[in-house]
Amino acid sequence: MLEAVYYSIVILTSVFFFGRFGLNKLSLLVFIIFWEGLFNYLGNLIPGLWEFFKIFFFLYVLFYMLNHLKSKYLISERYFNLLYLLFSLSFLITHLFNPGSVLTILSQFLFKYSAFFLFLYIIKELFQSEHKLSYVLSLLISAIFIQIFLSFVKIIIYGLKSESIVGSVQYIGGGAAVVLTFVFLIFFSIIQIEKRFRLKKYIYLLPIIVFIASLKRAPVFLYPVFYFFLVIFPYKKLSLNNIVKYVPVVLLLFYFGVRTNATLNPENSNWGSFNLKYVTDYMFEYNFGTSKVYEINETDITSGRGGSLLLLFQPGKIGLQNAKEILFGQGIVDYALSSEGRFVGGKAYGIEHYGLLSSAVVIFYSLGLSGFIFMVLMSLYIIFLIRTKRLLWIILILYIFELFFYGNQLFINHASAFLIIFSIYYSNYFELKVPIMPLKKYSGYE
Repeated sequence: MLEAVYYSIVILTSVFFFGRFGLNKLSLLVFIIFWEGLFNYLGNLIPGLWEFFKIFFFLYVLFYMLNHLKSKYLISERYFNLLYLLFSLSFLITHLFNPGSVLTILSQFLFKYSAFFLFLYIIKELFQSEHKLSYVLSLLISAIFIQIFLSFVKIIIYGLKSESIVGSVQYIGGGAAVVLTFVFLIFFSIIQIEKRFRLKKYIYLLPIIVFIASLKRAPVFLYPVFYFFLVIFPYKKLSLNNIVKYVPVVLLLFYFGVRTNATLNPENSNWGSFNLKYVTDYMFEYNFGTSKVYEINETDITSGRGGSLLLLFQPGKIGLQNAKEILFGQGIVDYALSSEGRFVGGKAYGIEHYGLLSSAVVIFYSLGLSGFIFMVLMSLYIIFLIRTKRLLWIILILYIFELFFYGNQLFINHASAFLIIFSIYYSNYFELKVPIMPLKKYSGYE
């Protein structure tokens, strides 16, 4: 019942979106990226719809990319193309060694691992026309505010009790809430949203609602730091005077984040006490299975996402027994179609580990060392397109955190990938002295 109410509102936001911007190639592209979770939900009610959507999504994104592709783009990004080709070859070899459902393999490769490759060329072309760029900027800003609005709606309907569902982006699981919180902040800071709408810098606090609605913990620790470097001091050098002036703002964000997250205070309350020792003990126990640092590497069986990183150096414990398996992994079919549920350590998958696994370990297990290396190199290629050093370091830190301590969603989640690549090109395209680009609404564009 609650899901039906929530997704009725999600459908209304899609009507609003198309009513505001019209139905055209670009608005449809942004719609299928940001309303992906709606189709996943509807797939539970209409058999086959979710599978059809994944096919349509890839074909539409591919069609749009090819329809606007220029040979000079392929030449300028030849190293990126080579990395994608090598990743594709490695993925193919992995599944020749580990055959299974062809539809599942294609779905994983085309829908999950290829979208951000296509996005790069789509976004590259957008920056050839300021009119088109301005229109897309309007689409993205509206889509983000709709996600923030839906996070408020989720809290009203579900309370602070449900991790699953992230806006209209994700239906099953809440992992996207972490990366989208940071990506929204990065996007807002790059387009200077407070100047665009003549608002105070408090607008940069709005993305917080996304992770609060999904009960996520990581942003409690990292959001204040990102806020500090992206919003308070995005371009100027730090001074002792300014640090003393603004550090209290950052500390307050952390303080309220701890008190409002039920897992981070002893009372397990949405307004519990602030106990720093409890927070640090919980953080270490969650990630490593123990609150004592010296005990992390003392047990034979690791625990938590952080502890699972040791398995990268002990491939035998995750079932990679020989050179072929280490190089190309076990494939994605077994765990993607398994009835055992979430891919975690333990007897279900024969992995000598307790609890959640780092996404780096999951990639290593499924695609092997070759797939892991090529995927990381493709991601780093995009990140190192950034010309602003501070922004480069911020996005690089976010990527490393996501890869090793979370779900590797930065370039895998479609909304996150599109926004982060767009933000990178936008930051390179505009200098601070350039006036803020006006927003345009072309109801019949393309």
